[in-house]
Amino acid sequence: MPYDPINRGSFIPAAEGSELYPWGTYRTRIVGYDALIQGQFRSSDVTFGSSEMELLVHESGIGVTYGNRSFQASLSASDKSPELKRTDERSHFWGSMVFNCRL
Repeated sequence: MPYDPINRGSFIPAAEGSELYPWGTYRTRIVGYDALIQGQFRSSDVTFGSSEMELLVHESGIGVTYGNRSFQASLSASDKSPELKRTDERSHFWGSMVFNCRL
């Protein structure tokens, strides 16, 4: 069973009965090169050098999931630290509701 429905896909619905559980996840990534921000090894109008990039990026999420044999619902909140070294440090925060139905 996946441990992180935000980054790894939704949990598998319960085989029998129903289940309700909270979950949380935290991950730190080391960023050596980000092709989207640093130009994909080609000339771009806007690029950032490695000295402008954060080496460590932190991601976290919390949520609750209810599931039974044919239906599953998850409610979650997630956060990601900035990828660029800037004075206005812009982290990302979002929430989601996920519904799955197994026919």
